[in-house]
Amino acid sequence: MNFSEEEILQLLSDRVRKYTSNESSSVSYEKARQLMGSILFCMEDAQSCSQNNEKKLTLFHKKMNAKEAFEVGLNKKKVKIKETQKLFETIMKTFCTYQNQCYYDTIIKGMPGFFKTYDVEYNAQNHILTLDYPLITAPSLNLKGIDLIYEYLKRTWIEQCFLSSFSYDNILDILKNYHKKHEELIFNICRVVFRNAIGCVLLDKSIYELMIQCDERELLKRLGDSKNVAELEAILIEAFERMLNLHFNNNQEYFVYFLNEIKDFAFEIKSNAENNHLDKIFLGSTTVEPQNQVIYKDGSPMEDEKLRELIDGLSQIRFLTEKLDMIKTQVKSLEDLKEVLKECFFDEEFLNVFALLSTNEIEVLKEEIIQKIEYNEELEEWEIAFKKEMITRESKNKEEKRSIT
Repeated sequence: MNFSEEEILQLLSDRVRKYTSNESSSVSYEKARQLMGSILFCMEDAQSCSQNNEKKLTLFHKKMNAKEAFEVGLNKKKVKIKETQKLFETIMKTFCTYQNQCYYDTIIKGMPGFFKTYDVEYNAQNHILTLDYPLITAPSLNLKGIDLIYEYLKRTWIEQCFLSSFSYDNILDILKNYHKKHEELIFNICRVVFRNAIGCVLLDKSIYELMIQCDERELLKRLGDSKNVAELEAILIEAFERMLNLHFNNNQEYFVYFLNEIKDFAFEIKSNAENNHLDKIFLGSTTVEPQNQVIYKDGSPMEDEKLRELIDGLSQIRFLTEKLDMIKTQVKSLEDLKEVLKECFFDEEFLNVFALLSTNEIEVLKEEIIQKIEYNEELEEWEIAFKKEMITRESKNKEEKRSIT
C-alpha cells in the first residue's frame, strides 16, 4: 500500500493528540519516532489482509486510506495478543525449566511482565523482553512486538513438547554431563537432548535412555571418522526421520523445526571426532581406567569462624616459615587450604605451599583446575601459579627421562 506523506503525518498528528488526551499537539522527537514506528508496524498487518484472494486484496487496498489501514492493522495486533496469551497459558500448564535459571527468567518471570506492559496502541513495535534463552531455531530478526513474542512462544512450545517425551530425571542426568553448572548457563536444553536422542538412534538403542556410554561413543567416532560432513548430514536426516516415524507419529512440525539443527550437528560430529571430543556432544558416562583413578578422601574442614580466625592470623604473620608451620599444624582439608591460598599467600610463596602437598592432593587440584579451564571459569591467582608449577615439573620430568635414555 502506498499512502501520501500528508496522510501519514495527519495520522501521526491524530495519534499524538490521542496519546496526550487532547492536551497537546506536540511531543518530543523520540516520542514522535516511537508513535510513528507503532503506526507503520500496525499498517504492515493491513497488507496481509485477504492474501488468499489477490483481486479482493487489490480492491480492498484501493478503498483503504492510511487511517483505515492503521486501524485494520491495530485490530489484528490486538487479536494476536489474545492468541499469544492463550498460547502462553497453554505452555505454562506443563512448562518445565529443567532447573535452568535463564529459562525461568525468560518464560516464567519475563512473559507475564510483557503482557502487563506491552503497549499495542502507542509502542506496538517494542517487544520489551530481551528473550535471553536461546532457541534451536530462532525467530526471524525482522519480527518485532507481539509478532516476535508469538513466534518465540510457538517455538518454545515445540521444544517443550519434544522434551516432555523424555524422563525428567534422564534429562537432568544429561544436563549434568553437559556442564556441572548447567543451571546457570545460557544454552538450549532441547538441542542437548535432541542430539543425544539422535545418537541413540544411530546406535539402534532406545532414544529414551539418552545416555551414551564410552564404548558406544567409540562406535560413533568411527562413523564420524569415516564420513564427510555431507554424508553425515544425510545419515543424520535418515536417523531423524526414523525417530519421528517410530516415536513421534511422523510429526512434520518437528521435522521442519529441527531440520536446521542437522547441518550444524553433522559438522560438529566430524570436527569432534577428529579431535577425540565426541563426549562434548554425545553425553553420558565416562570410563576411568583404574590405574589412573585418584582415590582421595579430604579431611574435615574447619567451621567458618575458626577458618576466618586462621586467615586473619596468617595475614598478620611476616615470616613465611611461620605461615607454613601454621598450615602444617592447623589445615586438615584441601577446601580450607584453597581459601588460605586465596587470601594469605602471594607470588613465590605459593610454591612453598605446593611443596607440602601429597601426590593425591596434587592430582585432585589438577583435575579441579582442568575442569575450570574446560568450563571457561576464571582461575584464582594461586591456581594460575599451580598450573605453571605443574607444567614446569612435567617439563623437568621429561628432560630427566631423556637424559637417562
